[in-house]
Amino acid sequence: TPEVTLQHIHKKRGKEAMDAGEILPSFSGIAMHDGWKPYDAYIDCRHVLCNAHLLRDLQGIIDSTGQKWAQQMQKFLTQALTLKKQYKGILPEVERKNLVTIYQSILKEQQMSSSEPQKKGKQTPAQNLWNRF
Repeated sequence: TPEVTLQHIHKKRGKEAMDAGEILPSFSGIAMHDGWKPYDAYIDCRHVLCNAHLLRDLQGIIDSTGQKWAQQMQKFLTQALTLKKQYKGILPEVERKNLVTIYQSILKEQQMSSSEPQKKGKQTPAQNLWNRF
């Protein structure tokens, strides 16, 4: 099948539990996940973030802070998903380039207009989400 989800039960969380599942330690494909830090330990696979999790987290930032970049990124991800479905997963080069341009402009605008000061120690949820992008 083109898409597979594996779940297993373990008494612990984190890398120990994932190692016990015996997939990720030797997995070299594409691992889609929510950005949880323990996944970073697996370096042989390509990591991609789950769009549904990103959209949910962006909505949380929008609801709690109203930050413009989160609204823009949510719109962008929704637009990208619509295009993916429209082209059945194979976007024309012009569409891919356009998406990259839009994504980069959102990142650039946020960096220039960030009103949230960088602070030492624990970051805000908005900063943590921003760092994932």
